[in-house]
Amino acid sequence: MVKIDEALDIIYNLVTKKSKQIVPIEDTVGAITAKSYKASFDLPRFDNSAMDGYAVKVADAGRTVNIKEVIYAGDSPQNELKKDKAIKIMTGAPIPKGCEAIVPIEDIDFLTKESIILPPTIKPNAMIRWKGEDIKSGEIFLKANTKVTGYTLALLASQGITHIEIYKKPKVVIFSTGEELKAHYEKIEPHQLYNSNAPMFYARALELDCDVSYISSSGDTLEELKLSAKEAMDANLILTSGGVSVGDKDFT
Repeated sequence: MVKIDEALDIIYNLVTKKSKQIVPIEDTVGAITAKSYKASFDLPRFDNSAMDGYAVKVADAGRTVNIKEVIYAGDSPQNELKKDKAIKIMTGAPIPKGCEAIVPIEDIDFLTKESIILPPTIKPNAMIRWKGEDIKSGEIFLKANTKVTGYTLALLASQGITHIEIYKKPKVVIFSTGEELKAHYEKIEPHQLYNSNAPMFYARALELDCDVSYISSSGDTLEELKLSAKEAMDANLILTSGGVSVGDKDFT
């Protein structure tokens, strides 16, 4: 009988490196990255507003200022913000030159369409998302051997990356041995048992992101076991259940 530690050593020594493939990022959820990825540019790409509000000067706190223009997300600001002025700005829009803070719309007292009263206190840099504060250009934002999630796809897409290199899923084949075993969806006789190990192995392999499949349970003869093993030979890993003791029909 082989001890567990010895069996694990045997397995580790036989494991070969998985092959790699380059696939669209949408097809990589659950896969493992085969290389690290660096940012091509900062994220955010430019200083922008975190709120719908007004770009202002800090020294204008508590004062009435005139609204100069409106900047929307996707616009390119053309004018510099001056004292006694405010520029209406939408979330995600690039902040104009001279902007020292963003005051949210809900903190503003409106006088007319052209003028507003700013709150008495304005914190410098308030509600501004700075270029590169999340990811800086050249920074490794996704390391090799990382499991890809939906959040990973968002990071990749934010860098304009369409394909990544991942490890191919290991192919796992599962079969059990024993004349007494029946699948859980089959009719069972009093002297038989339902095969509960194979579904467990199957589910666990799926949890580990394997390409997993069943083959029919093997009978209790050496010939049948050989046939089942031959059918599974294209797998990276064969998981069997049963037939590992010293009984007359234990051939695994």
